[in-house]
Amino acid sequence: MACPYESNKDEKREEKIRKYQQLCYELRERRDGYKVKVIPTVIGCLGRGMKRLKDDIRELVNNEIKDLHCKISREMQKTVLWESETIMRKILSGLLTRDVFE
Repeated sequence: MACPYESNKDEKREEKIRKYQQLCYELRERRDGYKVKVIPTVIGCLGRGMKRLKDDIRELVNNEIKDLHCKISREMQKTVLWESETIMRKILSGLLTRDVFE
């Protein structure tokens, strides 16, 4: 999972796919008969990118439970937004400096 800056989320998604492609290939070789695919989980730090995430989760759970992908993606988005807010509060209060993230 990744939570990059909003302007960087597409690049981060491609990076995750490249990073795990070799592992995916090896698993396919070892686990004959299993479907193996890289499904990157990327949500922008302000919560954007949800349509693609819902589609990825829908593919992962194979639509087994109606609207499960919506519930999962909403919880993930809330978690990302909550953590982004917490980090901003720490920066604004002086507990963290911005250079920690650069």
